[in-house]
Amino acid sequence: MKKGFLLLAVALLMVSCQVVENMDIKEDGSGSIRYDIDASQMMQMAGDQVEQSLKGEMGEVHDTVIDFSSLATMMKDSLARMTADEKQSFEVLKRLKLGMHMDPQKKEFAIKMEMAFGSVSELRDMMELLKKTQELKNGSAPTVGGGDYSELAYSYDGRKFGRKVTITDKDAFAKAKDSLGGVMALFGSSNYTLKYHFPKKVKSVSDKKAIISDDRRTVTMPYGLSDYMGNPEAMSLEIVLEK
Repeated sequence: MKKGFLLLAVALLMVSCQVVENMDIKEDGSGSIRYDIDASQMMQMAGDQVEQSLKGEMGEVHDTVIDFSSLATMMKDSLARMTADEKQSFEVLKRLKLGMHMDPQKKEFAIKMEMAFGSVSELRDMMELLKKTQELKNGSAPTVGGGDYSELAYSYDGRKFGRKVTITDKDAFAKAKDSLGGVMALFGSSNYTLKYHFPKKVKSVSDKKAIISDDRRTVTMPYGLSDYMGNPEAMSLEIVLEK
């Protein structure tokens, strides 16, 4: 029963959630990134059976906050086996904070992940970092950047901001798309939105569908989750700021 419930929850989450990648960049290039994931629609689609299962496992209301800086103490044995690159990634992960709110009765389910950074170049895909953390907890020693088919990198030099997605393993990417099959059509109700705030006014955006705020300091780019899953390179952006 529990295994079936988890599979159902994951499937519903894939096709009925709203994700916002929110980044705030300061004049010196430092700032913060936050992922807001709203899966309340999943709860509404799931029905009373899932609501009762969640109540039984997690209680009426569940609020959790995880500060990943505490992982250093919990994982000291794994840390000793890390390479220099892995330790650098882990230092980034230690700044990550994760919060989850779930209220089965009100059918609310939200996840927030946020992290401060000194430079956008040090950012890593937080989902990938979380996966590597789980691998380390299980006793393995993963290679940074391995085990995935794409790479996400950010750049900022005070005048230009870049978000670059590159498919690094075309065969693995093709297999991942094939495994989704007809489920891709169900992503229509889910969105992945980029929302970036800058210390200067925006002069231009490479994607003409971008929405620029009235004060020209915020760029919003709405995508379907099907873009994120099926064509991630289309979510690459170059934003030029005014001098």
